[in-house]
Amino acid sequence: MTVGRYLNLGTGKRNGTQAGRGREDDMNMQVRFRGLQTSVALRHHAERKLFASLVRFGQRVRAVEVRIGDQNGPRGGDDKYCRVTVQTPLGAVTVRKIAPDAYAAVHLAIDSLGRTMARRLERSRARRRRTSRVARRAG
Repeated sequence: MTVGRYLNLGTGKRNGTQAGRGREDDMNMQVRFRGLQTSVALRHHAERKLFASLVRFGQRVRAVEVRIGDQNGPRGGDDKYCRVTVQTPLGAVTVRKIAPDAYAAVHLAIDSLGRTMARRLERSRARRRRTSRVARRAG
C-alpha cells in the first residue's frame, strides 16, 4: 500500500493530499510496505524520523521513497529491511539497512541517510570551492 504525503521542510506542517505540490519547500514522501502488514504507527515513526533527519537539508530534498519489508518471509531471522531513496539536485541517494525488526531497520536506515546526505553535500561544496580556486588562478 502506498500513501503519498507532502512534508513542508520550512515549517514542519503535514499535508496529506496527493494533489500537485502547493509550495516550493514541500517534499513528496511515499512510504511503502512489502511483505509486511501495513502499520500506521510504523509509517508515522518513519515520517517523524525522516523529517528530523532531513529538515537541515531544506529545499535540496525533492522527494523521498521509503520501502519497508520482510526479506525472508516466514523463515525469520534478521530480515526486516528499510530502503530510503532521496531525490536531490545532486542525484539520488539510497540507503538500505536490515535488522531483526522493522522499527530498528527504519532507525538504522534513516540515521545512515542523514550522514550520507551530509557527506554528499560536503563533497559537492568542496568540489565547488576547488573549481572556483582553479578558475581564479587561471583568470
